[in-house]
Amino acid sequence: MVSPSFSAGLALKATITQSPEHLVGKVGSEVIMNCEQRTTDHEWMYWYYHSRGQELRLVTRMLRGDKPNYENGYQTGYEMNRTEKDKHSTLRIMSLASKDQGLYFCASSDAR
Repeated sequence: MVSPSFSAGLALKATITQSPEHLVGKVGSEVIMNCEQRTTDHEWMYWYYHSRGQELRLVTRMLRGDKPNYENGYQTGYEMNRTEKDKHSTLRIMSLASKDQGLYFCASSDAR
């Protein structure tokens, strides 16, 4: 069992809501994490990953109306979606592996 966890992110004057709050999945299964900007309408949305004993790592980022940019190590098996007018983003892990266990954070910003 792999258990990616989620943490709601807060930025200066911005509230981000993530769901589900906790997620447990079997190795090889697909999971989808959701993120919504509650008090802002920022152009950029980001997904980060943190594993115990490791630094926070950027997984992917996306400018509204553009394609997502995936960091090294996340170019296959991960998919970020966001509609052009939407304040909502999803991160899909297509086939969970033990390396995916950790915390996932969503963030937003008007500046890259």
